[in-house]
Amino acid sequence: MADTLSLHLGKTESILFGSPQKIKFNPSLEITCNNLAIKSTTIVKYVDATLYQTLSLSEMAQSLLKKANARFNFFTGISSTFLNKLKQPLVMSLM
Repeated sequence: MADTLSLHLGKTESILFGSPQKIKFNPSLEITCNNLAIKSTTIVKYVDATLYQTLSLSEMAQSLLKKANARFNFFTGISSTFLNKLKQPLVMSLM
């Protein structure tokens, strides 16, 4: 018996990874499934990480820093309500 892959075509996206030079040469893939086009994208979220088609570390780092800053700003807004001994474990868990 052959295994089959089940896709939710409303949520399925394709992404082409490569260097900026190669992406410029071939910016997207045209993929169809059951005569329906699969949307091509340049950014995908995977397990809470944002992956860019060029796998640029600077773009990924900026995304992570933005998240960390948002969490830190949330913590500083409520930090006066916590005891000092609870602040460090809370900050570490948020980061």
